[in-house]
Formats: sequence, structure tokens, C-alpha cells
Amino acid sequence: MNDHDSLYHRMFAHPAMAMDLLENFLDPTLLAELDLSGLQRVNVKFHADSGKMREADVIWKVPTRRREAVYILLLLEFQSSVVWWMAIRFQVYVGLLYQQLIREEALKPGDKLPPVLPIVIHNGPRPWLAPTSMRALIDLPEGSPLWQFQPEGRYLLLDEKRFPEETLKGRSSLTALLFRLEHISDPVKLPELVDELVAWFTAHPDFQEVRGLFVELLKRGVARYQGNTDSKRIPCDLNEVQTMLHGIQEYKRKLIEESMQAGIQQGIQQGIQQGIQQGIQQGTQLGAQSGEQRGRQGEAVTILSLLLRQKFGTDLPDWIGERLLDASVEKLEGWTLRVLDAGSLDDVFVN
Repeated sequence: MNDHDSLYHRMFAHPAMAMDLLENFLDPTLLAELDLSGLQRVNVKFHADSGKMREADVIWKVPTRRREAVYILLLLEFQSSVVWWMAIRFQVYVGLLYQQLIREEALKPGDKLPPVLPIVIHNGPRPWLAPTSMRALIDLPEGSPLWQFQPEGRYLLLDEKRFPEETLKGRSSLTALLFRLEHISDPVKLPELVDELVAWFTAHPDFQEVRGLFVELLKRGVARYQGNTDSKRIPCDLNEVQTMLHGIQEYKRKLIEESMQAGIQQGIQQGIQQGIQQGIQQGTQLGAQSGEQRGRQGEAVTILSLLLRQKFGTDLPDWIGERLLDASVEKLEGWTLRVLDAGSLDDVFVN
């Protein structure tokens, strides 16, 4: 298990985090069956008949609202890579879990086993394309009489990147903030997201342990934001991380402003690079058409062209000039802010 998945384990081993996940990401009809006030952590190490140990990731049990004696056991499997045979892995987990329940609770023939709800939280960059049921893995034609003997083995998939940003922003959920933090596409937005995180923990002062785990995750993200700086040099307090990020952002803004001023002068005087010349010409034409707003657009094109040439060389692809001339002032300013952190042209024009 890598450090990242280990951090997820520690997060969702906390009852408040597990409850937040279930309340915000389960289907309402399924959630209505559960009494989350009875949520309990189950520490399980499975032992097969061979003696070989298998350990599930995180297991909770929740009583249902209809029958107090019936429990739903939640198996949370955190994955950063796609596992094609995940349905089979869960089938093994469920079998070993039932064996342990029979032994430890001394269940006898005639007793009923509790239902199981397996959940995969996928935090990797690639979409989860693996089948979510055993039947999708079994080679049988539709309508075969053998289907009645085949295991269903279905699990619930929560693929973090499948949730649109606007959907996650609309939820007052710590899990939603986690998903957004994990897949933030623009590092310039990181300080704003940290502001939301600080506000959430301020409104929920009982989450101090989980707060510390988020700081661990944040330190890795901030290290990338700073250009792979050693995360040990980053503060261990969330408010200090917030202050640091805003300080970095302000410093970079000042550098960009200085570069902008120098770039304007250099672009007007030299006009060496073809994209810059096109930007100046377009800015002049648009300025004549629409006044101050269009003039700002031409100036922004010139500035961004200069910064790109200075960082990535004078031979910029033709498609860059086309994108610059078609972009709004707001889009141009957003791209300009990315130039200092970008490792390639694709990083600048990611969206």
C-alpha cells in the first residue's frame, strides 16, 4: 500500500469522514435504509482456510432502520489504479468476511448473514473502466440457463473524477472538498480551495483529527505547486499553509506584473516574434472596434506572447497564435498566471 492510499485509509477510518461519505455520495433510496447514528468501525483480518491472511481496507457496520438485528457491512477499497478483477477480489473478501462472522458470532444453520455493500473509491487519473460485477466478467451468452448459478458480486463505484466540479462545489461536504483537492486542474485555484477548507473546519471544530490528515495531503499538493519543493518544509498547520499559499500567489502576481511591464516595452520596441506582432496588430484592430476592452485584449495577447517566448523559446507553434487571438481578456490573464509554474505549453493551455 502506498503512502497516498494509506492516507485515505486513515481518513475514512474516522467515523465523521465515513459518515460524510455515506450521507453525500450514496443514492438517497439506499441511504434511507441506514441508521448512520449506529455506525461502528469493524477491525477485520481475514484468514482463509489455508491460513493465509487477507486484510480488507476499511470496514464499517451500520444498522438498518427496519430491523435492528440486520447490519450492512461496508467494505471500502481505495484504488489509485484500475483493477480489472476488482469484482473477484470483493467476492473473496465477502466470503472470508462471512466465514469470520460465522466463527466469531457462532452463527448456526438457519441463521441469516448480514448483507454487504462493497464500495470502491477510485482516486487515480484514469477513468475506472473495470466491470462492477462478477457477471460482467463471466463468459456466458445472454439467456443461458447457467446464469442462475453464477454469482452477481456487484460493488458500488465512486470515481472521483466523474463528479463535475460544479456538482462537488454544490455540496457542503468534506468528502467533496477532498475530491476537488485531489483533482484540481489549475494550481492557481489551490489557495481559493484551501480557503474553503479552512472555512469548513472552522464551522466544524470537532474534526481536528481529520483536519491533520488533510494537512498531510495538502502538503504534497503545495509541494507540487511550489515546483516539487520538499513537503517537510511546508507548515503542519492548516492556517499557516493558507497564509503561505496566499503569500506565494501574491509574490507571483508581482513577478508577472513586472514581466508584463517589461514585456510591453520590449514587444513595442522589437516585435521580433510573429505571434507578438499578430497580437499587437489584433489588439490595434480590436481597439479601434470596441475601445478600451479590445485594447486590453490586444495588450494581454502581447504580454502573454512575450512570456511564452521567454520561457519556451522563440519558435512557438502556429496554434498558439490562433488561441491567443480568439481568447477573452479573462482567459488570457488566466493563462498568463500559469506561465511561471508551467512545465510545458500544454500546462499553460490545459483548458
